[in-house]
Amino acid sequence: MNNAAVFVVRRCYSCRCERHSYHHNRSSVVPRKKSNDDNNNNNGIFIRNFDDKRAMHIKSAGDGIDGVSGEEDKVVVRFWHHFGSSKKCAEKRASSSSSSSSSSLFRNPSELEARVRRLHRYLGHNVDVPMTVANVPEILELDAEVVCKRLMFLFKVIPSFNGSKVSKNATLLTLEREEVERRVNAVVELEKKKWVGGGVDAEYAKECAKERMMRNPSVLLLDSVTAQCNAEEKLVQHR
Repeated sequence: MNNAAVFVVRRCYSCRCERHSYHHNRSSVVPRKKSNDDNNNNNGIFIRNFDDKRAMHIKSAGDGIDGVSGEEDKVVVRFWHHFGSSKKCAEKRASSSSSSSSSSLFRNPSELEARVRRLHRYLGHNVDVPMTVANVPEILELDAEVVCKRLMFLFKVIPSFNGSKVSKNATLLTLEREEVERRVNAVVELEKKKWVGGGVDAEYAKECAKERMMRNPSVLLLDSVTAQCNAEEKLVQHR
């Protein structure tokens, strides 16, 4: 074997650049300097690794609720989840698409989000707004102040009615104050009719009506209550 240097090229596993080892006459061989291409490759690897690490911390809206940071943004994401899976919302979209009006609310995502955000500012501390408006999308057609006033009145006339019950009885928010009063009185009158043979205790009937509404607030929407309201209205008109 001659005295010539043996030049061995190996790959560095850390940065993938070439490194050299020499045998025999190492002093006669000058190691190859790194070229600009090597530096560019290394920089590209560094930038790519940095971008990968940064991507692990950056979230997008496609990640759902975890992809947004603001409280209102999370409410909007939840709203779209419920809105997309709600049969009533699908019917609203279908009816609005067949409508000749070009300014339909349910074909305007920006306006829908704006109304959800406004409702959340008024009711968000007590009410699950995304679930409520998905159950009864007609609420989105009302002004947030009107909805808030109607909710406060429901808190007043229905014992133990709180925010956790709103989403399950969201239809009550579509009723005007006068209509709610009529239906509450109708429930009381129906309780009085249970006293067969006279001797009606009006106060006890009111307490029974309150207890009934407390157990199930949707009793105000029963057909029997509606029929009682209609009967009273006809009686007033007849007088």
